[in-house]
Amino acid sequence: MKSSFAKFVFLSSSNVKKMFLVNFLLFAPMVVILYTLFRLVPLVFNYVDSMNVSIVDVNPAYKSLIVVVISDDSVIGDNSGIGDDAQRRFWGGNQVYVFQRKGFNGLRKHIFLSRSDESSFSLLRERALAYAFVENLPGPVKLFDKTGAELLVLQIENIRRDAVEIVFYRRGIVPDRKMLVFYVILFILSFILVAGSLGGAADFTQRVVFHEVKGFSYLIKSIERNFFRSIFVSFLYALVCGAVAANIYFYIFIMSTDFSVFIAAVNFWMLMFFFFILLWVYPLLVLNEEESVWKVLRKSLYISFDNLEFAVRTMFFLVPLFVISLATLTIFPGVAGIFSYLNNALKEVSSRYNRPDMT
Repeated sequence: MKSSFAKFVFLSSSNVKKMFLVNFLLFAPMVVILYTLFRLVPLVFNYVDSMNVSIVDVNPAYKSLIVVVISDDSVIGDNSGIGDDAQRRFWGGNQVYVFQRKGFNGLRKHIFLSRSDESSFSLLRERALAYAFVENLPGPVKLFDKTGAELLVLQIENIRRDAVEIVFYRRGIVPDRKMLVFYVILFILSFILVAGSLGGAADFTQRVVFHEVKGFSYLIKSIERNFFRSIFVSFLYALVCGAVAANIYFYIFIMSTDFSVFIAAVNFWMLMFFFFILLWVYPLLVLNEEESVWKVLRKSLYISFDNLEFAVRTMFFLVPLFVISLATLTIFPGVAGIFSYLNNALKEVSSRYNRPDMT
């Protein structure tokens, strides 16, 4: 594995111009994808959040807030005559908190402990901008800050029993409809352009790994040749990653129960398993141009499981490459660097099947 990484570093340093050629070719559409995702993903999460709890109005003095609704339907009898909030909480009912975004992560555990732990309940009351004990749901809820000024108005619907709803609010998150359509179209076009180019980028870097001299014209022809197959594989990646990410968000922030956190963890490891079995798809896609995509997927699955330790280590080295690529807006090491490393690793693992003792 170390030799594979060393070869990757050597080849990349010896072919810097070719690597940057690929990265600069895809730079503009990659930046557009990242920017449109930055604008659209919060809208999707905001829409999911608002299915049960929607923010109707907010005091303009507040730009960023977090609303927490703790549902408890275990009400025994009529508790309307109980004046003390702590007594009413233990008697049963629903609580609504509003927090500043800054410092909220340190309060997460206290949200789940607040029903049984008095100190957690007191801490939430102390740190909250506003708090309300709500007996009749669904319906509108108006909250006031500690100065008595109206903070926000909520519309609460379909709260599940013994659940926690967390809603993130940021002013200006929703653009006008024309801009929203523009972002969606821009994302789709950029995704198609990048997704269709990945197969050609993998092929071009593969020629570098195999010490073949190829120029810019070969890169363009390879992108054309692998365009639709590359789009199919990229769409499969995006579909699975999007579905799993949505599941993780739903079970952590929407369901918000102990069991849902466990399900979210299972989804995360499913995503890792998906990346593991499809680790070699792009390099194999250009090596097996005459075979169907499904056969290429099966080959990737076989190589990963037949070389389990090697594949795990390959994924381990890919993580920092991916993080650095995002930090540099895919300029370095970028798409070319990641594919160069994968092609090097695949070349090394393929040599094991060509040894005399393997026949």
